[in-house]
Amino acid sequence: MKNLLEGKYRDHIIGLLLWLGIFITYLQTIASTVEFIDSGELAAVSYVLGIAHPTGYPLWTLIAHIFSSLPIAKEEIVRLNIFSAFITAGAAVIFYYAMLFLLRADGDENDPLLIFIPAVFSALTLAFSQTFWDQSTSIEVYALHVFLLCSTILFFARAVFFYINTQVLDQRLWWLFAFTLGLSFTNHLTTILLAPAFLYLYFSAFGFSKGAFRQILVLALPFALGLSVYLYFPIRAVQQPVLNWGYPATLERIFWHISGKQYRIWMFSSSDVMAKQWKHFFDALPTEFYYAPLLLSALGVWRLIIHNRRILVFILLLLAGCVLYTINYDIKDIDSYFLLAYISIAMLAGFGIVEAGALFKTLWGSIAVIAILAGVLIAEISANIPEVDARDNYLVEDYTTNILTNLEPNAIIISYQWDYFIAASYYFQYVKHVRDDVMVIDKELLRRSWYFMQMKKNHPEIYEKSKRDIDSFLEELAKFEHDTPYDPAVIEAKYNQMIDGFVDHNVDSVAIYVTAEIEPHLASHYLRVPEGFAFRLYRDSTYHPVRFPTISYHPYHKANIYTQQIHHLYTSMLAQRALYEEGQGKMDFAQQYARKAYEINPSVATAQFLKRLTVSP
Repeated sequence: MKNLLEGKYRDHIIGLLLWLGIFITYLQTIASTVEFIDSGELAAVSYVLGIAHPTGYPLWTLIAHIFSSLPIAKEEIVRLNIFSAFITAGAAVIFYYAMLFLLRADGDENDPLLIFIPAVFSALTLAFSQTFWDQSTSIEVYALHVFLLCSTILFFARAVFFYINTQVLDQRLWWLFAFTLGLSFTNHLTTILLAPAFLYLYFSAFGFSKGAFRQILVLALPFALGLSVYLYFPIRAVQQPVLNWGYPATLERIFWHISGKQYRIWMFSSSDVMAKQWKHFFDALPTEFYYAPLLLSALGVWRLIIHNRRILVFILLLLAGCVLYTINYDIKDIDSYFLLAYISIAMLAGFGIVEAGALFKTLWGSIAVIAILAGVLIAEISANIPEVDARDNYLVEDYTTNILTNLEPNAIIISYQWDYFIAASYYFQYVKHVRDDVMVIDKELLRRSWYFMQMKKNHPEIYEKSKRDIDSFLEELAKFEHDTPYDPAVIEAKYNQMIDGFVDHNVDSVAIYVTAEIEPHLASHYLRVPEGFAFRLYRDSTYHPVRFPTISYHPYHKANIYTQQIHHLYTSMLAQRALYEEGQGKMDFAQQYARKAYEINPSVATAQFLKRLTVSP
């Protein structure tokens, strides 16, 4: 028993207990179904072994596919959400090991107050910070990303400091680092944000010598072995899975997909974007850790200035590299891109605890420090649980199935509601086979040439009817995709003509719908009639009665941009049908729709709308 409490056994026992505690806590907050944004698409991709949106995430896809088949839950999506909790908890424990190593490089290995307590607390404060914790609640690629980031940092630090202390290269550590780095790139390209800190620490240890550059060449082989996971793209793309984003079967398309070519327009676009995202980071930072750990991070900076500036510069470069890149990326769901910054801040907090512990070395002082840290951690967890808890969030599942369920058989629906409907529809159609007779067309993905290869595979009859319009559009689109001279007006005209063609060629044989955000100039020669949660296109303007829609709705009132928008989408479509019924003199039906809108979204505007309908003649 004594041996188990010493040396590496002690480290691993603490690590195992830490993982169990974090994982069990995470399980209390994981989503029971699909979430907003990419959750549904990623779940479907992992299940069918498809290819996800750029940058493709092949390593994540393969590992998640294994988890999707494990008998750990009835629903595939729940298995994948458990996978996120499992691997995020693992990332926190890898961080704990990294902190143990860095703290031992800086302090007294035999003093638990200066080693184990800072390592455990910094790992827990990271694990229960808002954005890090959020990665555990539903399927996303960032859970594996933080696991690989922390692993890469651990292996790199161990390899460098072993050389600093012994002047001997441990090639096993270096190969493990390089291989893990390659793997990390196959999961998320923002692994590149490690570069400034890693290059600094590497050359500060080796100098700019021939030996340093020779070592880099040696590491190219294990790095390439890690990158070889990208071979999944051409191998799987030519097999044409139902989800085949980018069709990365050629070198050109592989490069486009891995480099995220279609997202470049949102990167380094303006100083206004930089200011906006910097403000978002700065405003969100206090609540990420719930204040007190940030004070410990500041104390950690002070300690490292005095005791170990090499480690300080390393951590600050991790932080700066992440923040300076991320504030130049103009997307809404930006928080996950700051994860490396939050990892860096948690590192500094660990060193801050060491400094606090060094000031209170008496027994009662140690007890006071531990009690304060426990209080800080309890406050952080209590504050962040309501923000991350996704157990009762069925909004996306309800909304997606409500749209699909109320469509006519073999319908076509054109939409651009990726965050709320389209991504989730992939899961429900391709995994759960809910209304897989319906063809869901992403209006914006029609601007990508690969999308038509997927359409031809999955819906050949629709593709063939519009082949002439598609070919005409693709001829112009190829100029844009290959950066040759093009006329944007011509491309847009061909694009609009093609969408109108989809409707013209099919409206007499199947029901065709558009969702509310589709611009009025598309299929403008058809009347849009609200039916269910989309508009059906008709050639005539006569009254079109429909049965009251089948609606499944679980109340969930957490306020953020996504929940507010989905409630607005519900209310808007029900109100549109109420107005349509009112215009036809069907006041009973109009009031029924208005009452349902109020039940889902009891806002002042909806209440006033219902009141107006109630007093109408």
